[in-house]
Amino acid sequence: NKMKKIIQICANWSANQVEILRQYGIVTEEGCNSIFIEEEKLSENVYSLLKEWRVMLAKGVEFSKKEILQSEYCIIDSCNSFGYPKPDGDFGYRELTYLMTNYCETCGISKIQKDAFRISKISKAKLWSLEWIYDEIFVEKSAYEAVFRPFGIACRCVKKYKKETIIDSVVQLVIPDTDQPVDLSEYEYEVCPVCGSRKYHPAVKGFFPLQENPTLHLYKSKEYFGSGASASKKVYVSAPLRDKMLEYKLAKSYWFVPCVRK
Repeated sequence: NKMKKIIQICANWSANQVEILRQYGIVTEEGCNSIFIEEEKLSENVYSLLKEWRVMLAKGVEFSKKEILQSEYCIIDSCNSFGYPKPDGDFGYRELTYLMTNYCETCGISKIQKDAFRISKISKAKLWSLEWIYDEIFVEKSAYEAVFRPFGIACRCVKKYKKETIIDSVVQLVIPDTDQPVDLSEYEYEVCPVCGSRKYHPAVKGFFPLQENPTLHLYKSKEYFGSGASASKKVYVSAPLRDKMLEYKLAKSYWFVPCVRK
């Protein structure tokens, strides 16, 4: 099995559209839902129809388990997400959690964590991320001790919102940044009109580029990804750590995107 380029098509389908698609061998139901089709199987005729109907198309990729497990490094491209950093009204968590000296309000780049995240509820999952914060990972304390600490990965505390007490059962992983760039020439980007920073489109196009000389088991990209005021980095994980995360059922294999040096 090899990587497949997939197109997700979302729409509120009418009975007429369902019938027309069926004639092209594409099965869907009336109402709101998504269809996933391999890009190479999407004919020009259907593509034209979809554009005419103005339905939403999103491109993605699907890797075989073998491609994921044979990769020296992966990025963690999806994760359980649960709850919001607090206070969430008017993004109040930013001032509380981050040093905002160089922060750009327009593109969301350059905030540096200075204090613990405050949360009001704990996820039932052993590993998760918070909404809005795509490049930080929270882990059940026992899972941290078993899986991450042996790899030399540090952690920091998480606090209970309003009470300001430390939550004993959960930690945040400390994920350092790399200063090694990667070749993102295939990725579209936007340049912030205010601070001039470059931010790349977050959707993965294929095997993800890897730095020339990665040395850590867990680290963040030098580059930022996102759109609008959302900015985050890609989180890289080594094969031994990825395999440990899978062994302890902290992650699903399809969360990982295999990397390759370009």
